[in-house]
Amino acid sequence: AREEVSLVAVNSMTGSRDCVVGVVLWIVVAGIVTPEAQSSTSDKQVMCAGAGVPGSPGRNGFPGRDGRDGSKGDIGSKGDKGERGVPGDKGISGAKGMAGIKGEHGGTGPVGPKGVSGKLGPRGFKGIAGTKGDKGETGARGGIGKTFDLNWKQCVWTHVDSKDSGVIQTCRFTKLVSNTALRVVYSGVQGVQSSGARCSRWYFVFNGRECTTPANIELIVHSYDTTEYRTRQMEGYCHNVSPGVVEVALKVGSCHRLNGNTYDAYTGWQNGSPSHIIITEVSPPQK
Repeated sequence: AREEVSLVAVNSMTGSRDCVVGVVLWIVVAGIVTPEAQSSTSDKQVMCAGAGVPGSPGRNGFPGRDGRDGSKGDIGSKGDKGERGVPGDKGISGAKGMAGIKGEHGGTGPVGPKGVSGKLGPRGFKGIAGTKGDKGETGARGGIGKTFDLNWKQCVWTHVDSKDSGVIQTCRFTKLVSNTALRVVYSGVQGVQSSGARCSRWYFVFNGRECTTPANIELIVHSYDTTEYRTRQMEGYCHNVSPGVVEVALKVGSCHRLNGNTYDAYTGWQNGSPSHIIITEVSPPQK
């Protein structure tokens, strides 16, 4: 809708009312201008009249458009330094960089200290036998070798021993070398009194045991309904005797196959007849 208002000006000097022509205020209600409202003011009659009663205040117009941006202001003064912020989370690792250019070869460094010796390695396989070498020349004749110094001992007694079983005499000997042998000899009077079949055995023991390498050393006297005394001798070699002090003993007992039979043995003779045990350490036997 369109409202048409004629303005009347009052001359303050004369008190007369002047009619202002051609000033028209167009008010558009609800933003709609009808075709009729678009017609020229020339079609309307302008009237001047006396002052009437003031009308009611009109409605507020719509807000105008925003003005143009103002000019840029001056730079303000620098503010105070703010507090340090909380550290952020660790970022994702970056991609691996490209390999650098190979540097020049460095000089030789000083010799380091000697390292600790390593453990002994496993035993290697047996190698292939080599070809047989040529026969060597005959060597020069050797000089006269040194003879082996005998290590020996003799034990002697003169009493008569009527023991039928047990130790007759002990002779202590010190053996020096491990691979040598001991040669033992007994010499003296032995006898067996008998009434029927009698058999006695004299033998050597080394530290309480009979020799086994190569065999035991013994003497057998067998008698049947007779008494016989005579000087006899037995001897032998014993190997594998450890070096050091060795107790070499002469013993008497029953014969192996007649064990349990009665026997009556005598070792030695009256009137001071001597009995002997001779012990000698000798070199190893031939292979």
